[in-house]
Amino acid sequence: MAARLNARLDDDLARKLDTLKRRFDASTTEIVHRAIEELYGRTQEVRRSPQELLAKFIGCGEGPADLSTNYKEYLFRPVVRKP
Repeated sequence: MAARLNARLDDDLARKLDTLKRRFDASTTEIVHRAIEELYGRTQEVRRSPQELLAKFIGCGEGPADLSTNYKEYLFRPVVRKP
């Protein structure tokens, strides 16, 4: 079953649609199809926890062994530049 779509676009969106049609040598229907597929695909991506997103960064740095407990001392220590 095919659904018909009727949409109102402001001037800015109409210009963007025209640009996309020229860039991809595509019809309005093709652009709408691509946009819906793209947006739908983004919403279907697997949701990851913050821990999973940051996993590649955890443990990758180097520093003093007591950094997690004495971070304020290290953070506010004056920076000394060597000549």
